[in-house]
Amino acid sequence: MVICPNCGYKHNAYSKKQIFAVAAVLIVVGFIFIFVNYIGFPAGPGLKTVKIGNQIWMAENLNVEVGYSACYSNLDDNCEKYGRLYDWVTALTACPEGWHLPTYAEWQTLIKNAGGKEIASKKLKATTGWDEGGNGSNSKRFSALPGGLGYSNAIFYSAGTSGNWWTSTEQNPSNAYYINMFYQTSDIYESDGSKLSLFSVRCIKN
Repeated sequence: MVICPNCGYKHNAYSKKQIFAVAAVLIVVGFIFIFVNYIGFPAGPGLKTVKIGNQIWMAENLNVEVGYSACYSNLDDNCEKYGRLYDWVTALTACPEGWHLPTYAEWQTLIKNAGGKEIASKKLKATTGWDEGGNGSNSKRFSALPGGLGYSNAIFYSAGTSGNWWTSTEQNPSNAYYINMFYQTSDIYESDGSKLSLFSVRCIKN
């Protein structure tokens, strides 16, 4: 106990070691909070995630060679850059254990948390990789890249100008919904396409 020179009351005295220990714990907790919520943490070998709202997403396009999938223009370098492109049936089961292909509704929640359809892609797009100045601010750390799309006849389109991501939600027996981002706009669009098309995959945590 020590007597406070200002108030005259007795107070508990803490050693410098105790003060430094408490400060160190607070600093570590602060770094963990920032890392998990803003920078990302491993989801598996070579994968990172980001928390947006109450959702945890992978912070990169999936690049796992399973089922019917391909690198853009069948070039391995494009898989390293953009991730693989998957048909819908493969996309449904491509995510690793503990993760799944997001539903249309889960994508809508992400879009809402990124400010709405009119500005969401600006916050979700990576700061590099999009053609003609179409990069985003990536303020949500989602790092969306324009992986383009492909078809079963090995024709590929629009890498650098558009990103297209499957949802797990069917439109009809032949088509399913997917999400679009384009280089020339901050809007996000939704559409439906043939399940045989090849689009990018982002996984969301169960």
